[in-house]
Amino acid sequence: MKKILLSVTIYFLTLSAYSQQTFIGIQNSPRKGMIHAAMNPAELNHLSRKVEFNLFAVGTAASNNLLSIQDVRNEGDLYDLALDRMEGPVNVRVESQVLGPSFGFHVNKWSFGFISQVFAKGDVINLDADLGQALNSGDYNNGNYEVTINSTSNQRVNAAGWAEFGFMAGREIWSKENHLLSAGSSFKFLIPGAFLNVGMNNLQGDIITNQDESRLSNARGSLHLSYPQNFENWDEGTMLNKFSLKNISGFAVDLGLSHQWKKNGVAKLSSGLSLRNLGGMNLSSGQVTNTYEMDIPEEEHFRLDLLDGDFDEIEDQLISSGYFTKNSPVGNTRVSLPTIISGYTDIRISKIFQVSLFGQHRLSNQESNTQLGMQNVFAVTPRLTLGIFEIYSPWANYEISGITGGAGIRLGGFFVGSQSVLTGLFSDSQQADIHLGLSLGFGTRKNKPKKSSVLNELSGIE
Repeated sequence: MKKILLSVTIYFLTLSAYSQQTFIGIQNSPRKGMIHAAMNPAELNHLSRKVEFNLFAVGTAASNNLLSIQDVRNEGDLYDLALDRMEGPVNVRVESQVLGPSFGFHVNKWSFGFISQVFAKGDVINLDADLGQALNSGDYNNGNYEVTINSTSNQRVNAAGWAEFGFMAGREIWSKENHLLSAGSSFKFLIPGAFLNVGMNNLQGDIITNQDESRLSNARGSLHLSYPQNFENWDEGTMLNKFSLKNISGFAVDLGLSHQWKKNGVAKLSSGLSLRNLGGMNLSSGQVTNTYEMDIPEEEHFRLDLLDGDFDEIEDQLISSGYFTKNSPVGNTRVSLPTIISGYTDIRISKIFQVSLFGQHRLSNQESNTQLGMQNVFAVTPRLTLGIFEIYSPWANYEISGITGGAGIRLGGFFVGSQSVLTGLFSDSQQADIHLGLSLGFGTRKNKPKKSSVLNELSGIE
């Protein structure tokens, strides 16, 4: 159990540069592309060119509430440092998103598109600090101690990977004078790669630890385990091989609205609202999912430090102890995508200066064992745009890592930036990330403003 919970937690904590997240900062750029349509399918109606093609876009980020970027740079033993700081619930979010070949195009008042994406996530949700230390088999304390766990939440370690491709459609639904209202939707087919979940719900009990052993007594609660068969032999290639059209086993929908207030053909105020990830996917029959109800009397105990081996071996130890009752669900395991609602407003203050406001809120219950998680976030991004060149600086408040500040540049369809590079360099930021991508546009611009070429260059319209 130590290997599954504590080591996985520390592993996620130290993944500060090998995971991916959203494209906050660039996704509200005045150059509208498929990244915008992924955020809100209604933005498909406002592409900068008649045809937009995304070659690739990758975002990289990791958030936690224990270790900072300075810790990763300066400390040699992050494992012990994380244990030292475990005082409240431990939370880690490691998210991956790759926007693959995707395109969109205009046809009169309609717009259509195709989008392909790959996601990978790793979450530690509300792991009790005392439990984390106890699972270290006494090495942390190097002595004797006893703690009482009284958790009313579902503590989870979760990892998942999946691919999706979808078809998009949008339309201008209302236009009057300087106002334009558009709607859009995306219909996505889902291909699961891997899903792993360890959940401990309503865990209550006493943990007694000394230098030789760690015991759980007077305990109640439930343990949820879900994993692919032979998971211990998996690698990246195993999951990638599952991304085949024949393995489609889920469906999801994104819905969006957008509004523009224009003056002289230029959008002065652009706002949008989207509801994303309405759906889920069914895992294959090779997925093992079981729940164990735990009941350990006060005068008896269960040795936590002896839990070891792969998942099958751990399950055998649980059953043979006599303290765990196994319940297996009927049918395949279904995993729900993280349903979120997001809203934004882009304000054009001058010809070269804009400010974007963006907010994202999770609607799904992340304590559910078959629910993928997502962070709540609010961001403000000022940007300077000079023709095809753009400088932007996203400042965000994340649910897990708190305040982050970053910077990025765009040159035509190429961009590279970070949501946390500034706070990572100059303060104790608990998030690290990078995003970059390349897209191409073809054809005449839609609703091109009637201005001189010099003013177009200053206004940032390509």
